[in-house]
Amino acid sequence: MFTVLKGIWLKIAVIIGVLVPGLFAGHAFAQNITSGFGPYMTYSSKKAKSVTVAYFTGKKEKFNLKIHDGKIVFVKKENKVKFHAFPVKVEPSKNYQFTIESLIPQFHGKQSCLSMFPADKFRFAVFGDTAESLNDFSKMSETVKQFAPNFFIIPGNLTKDSYNFDEWQKFFTAGEKLFKGCVFMPVVGVKDYYGQIWEKLFDVSNKRFPFYSYELPYATVIVLNTGMYLEKDSAQYIWLVEELKTAKSKWKIVVFHHAPFSTTAKKNDKSMPQIHATLIPLLEQYKVDLVINGMDNLYERSVKNGILYITGGSVSPITDTPGSDNPYRQFEYHAKNVFTLFDVASDSITVTAHTLQNETVDTFQLKK
Repeated sequence: MFTVLKGIWLKIAVIIGVLVPGLFAGHAFAQNITSGFGPYMTYSSKKAKSVTVAYFTGKKEKFNLKIHDGKIVFVKKENKVKFHAFPVKVEPSKNYQFTIESLIPQFHGKQSCLSMFPADKFRFAVFGDTAESLNDFSKMSETVKQFAPNFFIIPGNLTKDSYNFDEWQKFFTAGEKLFKGCVFMPVVGVKDYYGQIWEKLFDVSNKRFPFYSYELPYATVIVLNTGMYLEKDSAQYIWLVEELKTAKSKWKIVVFHHAPFSTTAKKNDKSMPQIHATLIPLLEQYKVDLVINGMDNLYERSVKNGILYITGGSVSPITDTPGSDNPYRQFEYHAKNVFTLFDVASDSITVTAHTLQNETVDTFQLKK
């Protein structure tokens, strides 16, 4: 009788084990590989006195973040979530190391590091259109990292589908070498869709909108979304006027996707009329020093009414061939895989354009 009952219970156990895998496996769930991405970092306060170290997991999991600032180690804990966002207060010139503690093997022990810029200067990198070639984005990230920028900007067209987490995973995986050691500033482009996912992914200074600003050493950096309505009664325009009015920094830098002064046929984009009618006069009125754009798959430097316009290069393997006149152009280089470095100091902004092979193709300096 006992043997019969034992056999029945064994069969039941096998059935339950098939229907509910892992029931008798203790912590076997920790061995399951969960899709996700990270780490990546954004400045989460206007004066860049805090950063958010972020991760995404395909299902709700619990993460802890161990933070080492060179002297003290402390841990931030959180509940089970999919979007893991750890705000961390930071100080100028300090180096930080972040380590994840997790039951997920692919994330446990993952590290990122951050070198905060000093109080008197900073460096950042710009290149666009990562949606076109993840392989080239990976190569670009490795090259740009060697120049140790404090942050980098992709002025639009980040992924092929902003609503698809698989595309975001490809994006963050391709740029992993740069993301885990450098703060990221996202910009909405014509291929990007701003919405709830974007808000969750990027903890920037202006929490609710795809336009935001930072007050950095000697410079105010303003990021816009030129795909949005931009007339004088728009929320973005009203916000921008206030930002420009109150900016006390020596340098004013504005970043947006569309290149208003372009050598390519993209200068006829449907957003251009409102940019030329409302945005450019406003930038000139408040004496903006530098405007940085994406859109075109090339590097271009133009000057109009005292403002330096830089189209910062592209990851795209397809270059845009110059096909229209730009009377304000001073230099143009149409080759694939170009990025631009900006070194900002109290009396100068030095602009240097590089190829993926570390060839310098242009250098220019603003003095004030």
